[in-house]
Amino acid sequence: IASRDADIPVPRQQRGRDGKVVYHTSSEKGEHAVRLLSWLPGVRYQDGPPPSLAGLEGVGAFLARLNRALAGFSHPAAGHFMPWDSTNGLIFRPQLLDLLPAEVGGLAGPILQRLETRTFPALKRLTCQVIHLDGHGGNLLRDSASSEHVAGVIDFGDMVYGPLIADLAVTAAFFAEEAGAPAEAAAALCRGFHRVNPL
Repeated sequence: IASRDADIPVPRQQRGRDGKVVYHTSSEKGEHAVRLLSWLPGVRYQDGPPPSLAGLEGVGAFLARLNRALAGFSHPAAGHFMPWDSTNGLIFRPQLLDLLPAEVGGLAGPILQRLETRTFPALKRLTCQVIHLDGHGGNLLRDSASSEHVAGVIDFGDMVYGPLIADLAVTAAFFAEEAGAPAEAAAALCRGFHRVNPL
């Protein structure tokens, strides 16, 4: 990110006096890798009111810029298993159906079948790259509780190689849940994203 778009506000790894970015230590619980990251000022997006549609377009544009900076990045660990990576299919189907009331579970069956047979195979044919995959309101920062400007993003621990659209879907799911009109909120995020990084 620093080499592609250095102005994107993300935590930076801090090097020690010897130039290293990772140190190893041990405790009674075992061996630990230790890193120091810079502090990003701001307020978590979830700690303020839901953004307007214009604010959501700004969030989408920020995500697009982040993904544009990550394009071409690769790492052997990017293919690791992440349960909520949408390309893993419906690994939580039994748990999901157990949580739903019986009348809803019956309605969900055909939808889950379509996801498995059509949607998930199609995802693998879309543009893929390393993605953040965790752009929800707890990891997106704003300048203040009343601001809609995205001041940064934290927590890169869930990054995977996957469809670009999946990164946007995680954010859309979070903001659509808060919105009075979920489809309009998702569309605003998509408009902002597509303006900067065409889908």
